[in-house]
Amino acid sequence: MDSKSSSTWVHIAAKSDSGDHTVTIERGHGVLADHWKKIRSNKFSLDHGKLEVKEEGDYYIYSQVQYMENEKNAYTTNHTVMVAGKHGGPDHFLTCVHEMYGFPPYKTCFTAGMRKLHKKDVVYLHVPCDGCAISLDHDTTFFGLMKLT
Repeated sequence: MDSKSSSTWVHIAAKSDSGDHTVTIERGHGVLADHWKKIRSNKFSLDHGKLEVKEEGDYYIYSQVQYMENEKNAYTTNHTVMVAGKHGGPDHFLTCVHEMYGFPPYKTCFTAGMRKLHKKDVVYLHVPCDGCAISLDHDTTFFGLMKLT
């Protein structure tokens, strides 16, 4: 599935560049900035992995990340949906923690919740790991927002 949007929702899928289907996250570089497919919307804008909301409202927010491996052999991985805006932040809104087990040790971690967002609030994913590899497959790594009516 590609990134898609309408007037009330947006789904942003990961994208791989030049055949590379994973990205390794280094310490201090946890924002997945340039690994998302582009969107066209008059209600949302995406810039370097940060999604700006152009209309205030209550939103259902979701995210999923597929962890492929961890060079540091960590037993758990996590990602956080961050919200930043004129009303404060960035706030750790949703955090998904997942144990790395099995062979091969790759799994997905999904999280979702509802939150009131204000015009110009920004939503993005933060992956605070050192050396973990994340899949850039559009079916397994994505995030999105849906405005509730």
